[in-house]
Amino acid sequence: MIRIIKNIQEFKTYKEDCNRLADNFQMPLLRYEWLINCAYAVEPPGKLFVIVVHSEGRVKAIAPLILIKKTFTERLEMLGSALHNEPCGFLYEDENSLLELLQKIESMKKTIFYNGIRGFSLERAKLENILNQTKRLTFINSKNVPYLPVTGTWENFQKNISSSRRSSLRRLLRIAGSMGKPSVEIICPPIASVENYLNEILEIEASGWKKRMGTAMTVNKNLGEFFKGYSKEAADLKMLRLCFFRIDGVAIAAQIGIEYSNRFWLLKIGYNEKWARCSPGIILMNEVINYAFSKKLDAVEFLGSNEQWLHIWTNQFHDTVNYRIYNSPVSCIGDITYLYSTLLFNKAHSIYAKKKNRIRDLQNV
Repeated sequence: MIRIIKNIQEFKTYKEDCNRLADNFQMPLLRYEWLINCAYAVEPPGKLFVIVVHSEGRVKAIAPLILIKKTFTERLEMLGSALHNEPCGFLYEDENSLLELLQKIESMKKTIFYNGIRGFSLERAKLENILNQTKRLTFINSKNVPYLPVTGTWENFQKNISSSRRSSLRRLLRIAGSMGKPSVEIICPPIASVENYLNEILEIEASGWKKRMGTAMTVNKNLGEFFKGYSKEAADLKMLRLCFFRIDGVAIAAQIGIEYSNRFWLLKIGYNEKWARCSPGIILMNEVINYAFSKKLDAVEFLGSNEQWLHIWTNQFHDTVNYRIYNSPVSCIGDITYLYSTLLFNKAHSIYAKKKNRIRDLQNV
């Protein structure tokens, strides 16, 4: 039996089933706590569209999807994928239940965006088999998601970092020490303290380029609300890790992470640009990796994009794949039209904002 869940209250009744199936993959981004807070953050304007396969008296597969309606088109996409741009996936017991789930989605003949599907996964293999049979208009691109396997000791790991980079890290620490007393804090706070710590992180993010680019949590309100809700639930499960680099007690770099399945999952990073001379973000990342070695974790999952500065510590990555599957050429044209009109609007808004700020600056002279 197939059910489609279209409201949050009904989805809440599937909490245990979500986490039972998520345990097969040991990935926090597939757990109920992540998905329900994504649902809160994107609905409205999105509409929950979770597809559930029931068989043999239990839930055997779940597709966490959301229905997005635009001016010229509508589509299904992975819940939270547009909010975070992180790896996504399906929840399922076995190959047969996954196949039934994918066939049900295909039978709906809707435009579908699958973002962040793990490259070497059963769902990718089954999905491509279906696409080969249906011959739908499909665009595919890949993304590398960096990670660091934690093996051996911290001392030996450091020896494998190039001498020039080790020298640069020591230099940054000396600069930080010349600015005041540096300290590192990696904690799992009680729920009552989560909001205060998050306010520190919000302030750090809002101090620099993330605010200017519109990706800071103070600007992207949906993202901010997501992290407020999710962080409290993760803290209740003792999974949350909030990391700070401080000078004289003042936080100048921060990270939001999750310690789950013996891995450290990095969800959000930021630093105060006023302290950029000592690269506090790099110092904090180095300390978090040190923490992973000290706790004998299996890996650090950096998530996000394969950014060059992370190559200080790793050149390894997971392969993920994004699919845009269109119901018809008309739906593809509608999607392109919407994207182009949105791009033009954002460009015009950016030009207007710059002129407005320039006029304000002249008035203040």
